[in-house]
Amino acid sequence: MTRAVNAGCGMVATIHANSAVDALKALVNAALMAGENVPDRVVRNIFASSIDLVVHLDRDVDRDGVVRRETMEIRSLVPSLHDDFSTQPLFERAAPGSALRWSGAMPSDHLTQRIERLLPQGTSLADALQGREVRL
Repeated sequence: MTRAVNAGCGMVATIHANSAVDALKALVNAALMAGENVPDRVVRNIFASSIDLVVHLDRDVDRDGVVRRETMEIRSLVPSLHDDFSTQPLFERAAPGSALRWSGAMPSDHLTQRIERLLPQGTSLADALQGREVRL
C-alpha cells in the first residue's frame, strides 16, 4: 500500500483503532512491519502527503442488542513542521447517539476545491457545511 500511495495511486483502507489519530499510527506501524527497512519518518511523510481525511467509526450496541456503527470523527491531515501527523477535526460526535457536529474547520484548499467541483455552480463547501440550502 505504501508503494501504491508513493506512486500516486489512490488509497482507501480499513484500520482497526480507537480513534482517527490512532488509525494513522497503526497504518505506519503496519507499513513498518512489512519489512521494507524504511524509516518511520519516511513512511509518515508518504502517508501524510497522500491522505486527505480519516473517518473514525465506532460500534454501539443498543438495549435490544442491535449493533450500529456511527461516524465519531472526521479529521483532515494538515501540513506539519514535525515528524508526526498533524490533524484537525472537521466533524466530531461527543458520544454514540449524539449529534455529529462540524468544528468550523475546512479541509485543505486542494480537497475543498475537489469537493466544490461536485457542487452546483456558485455553491461553496462552506455553504453546505453551514447548513445553507444546496440544490444538487
